[in-house]
Amino acid sequence: MKVILCYKEFELGALTQENGKYVFESLTGKALAMQKYIIPRACKLLEGQKQVSEKLFGEYAYFLNLLKNSYIKSEANIIDGESDFEKLVKIARLNLDRGSFYLKCR
Repeated sequence: MKVILCYKEFELGALTQENGKYVFESLTGKALAMQKYIIPRACKLLEGQKQVSEKLFGEYAYFLNLLKNSYIKSEANIIDGESDFEKLVKIARLNLDRGSFYLKCR
């Protein structure tokens, strides 16, 4: 399962979890998005082609803040004890505003 970070009409990169680590790999839409838009919040994550971290990248952690809204948490069917990655997958399946940054699953 991959959680795709998108900006407007572009897919910037894909997050996976491998051996307990988060792996982000840039997608082809990243270069086009960076030509067309100024993308300040994702700049650090988009600097390389592949990044690995034991902690969730801030650009993805931002979406976990949505779970403070009980309606969104309920709609996503978040269960206590789920990992951050599992929560992101469920958030990505929601039909949220896609005018700026958003997530989708693949």
